[in-house]
Amino acid sequence: MLKLHIADVIGHIPVDKLDYRHLTYWIKTMQKKGRSPKTIKNNHGLIFAAMETAVMLRYRKDNPCRHVQLPSDEKVEDEARFLTHAEFGLILEGMGERYKAFTEFLVMTGTRFGEATAVTVADVDLMSKPATMRINKAWKRGADSEYYIGATKTGAGKRTVSLNPHLVEVLIPLVASRPGSDLLFTTPKGERIIHKLYWHHYWVPAVKAAQARGLTKSPRIHDLRHTMRPG
Repeated sequence: MLKLHIADVIGHIPVDKLDYRHLTYWIKTMQKKGRSPKTIKNNHGLIFAAMETAVMLRYRKDNPCRHVQLPSDEKVEDEARFLTHAEFGLILEGMGERYKAFTEFLVMTGTRFGEATAVTVADVDLMSKPATMRINKAWKRGADSEYYIGATKTGAGKRTVSLNPHLVEVLIPLVASRPGSDLLFTTPKGERIIHKLYWHHYWVPAVKAAQARGLTKSPRIHDLRHTMRPG
């Protein structure tokens, strides 16, 4: 966190000189970089803890983080958007053929993008009654911006999800004769599906096509998690 988001902006400021103005400038810089309110809050928490230690060690008298106003992550435009069966159908019609199964998987399982793209063939059991899938890992971003597969967002995030008959039919050709270690969903080159590229090249065009056919909403990929439907 220090290397990615803090050091290059305020890392040069002595502990006893850091003040409200520096912190508000840092927040604005983070926003200009497109960092989410949650990311800003998490990094602010690290700075806050460091300043608390500085006060305890008497390097300074107060914690400048205490009165800094953080950007809200509850803006109206960020509220969950729920799609009806018909509305999702419009989006699926406009989705590129390569990613239709992946998109249906997202909406029918309610998994996060980072979880869905980390599912392997071995995680899916289409022979059990009912068919199931294990969610026990997700893609994470390391300190050097490299991606790796780690634990789910929370310990409670590890779970087994039942798959409905329609999704089973969709997944059969994706698991047939494939090694268990293979990612269930990949790019045409067999690589990890990248959120930014999926959003730009497939999700946005599909939504625009759906809007041209009557969709009045502007859903995000994450809204498929809220929309989760049985079939």
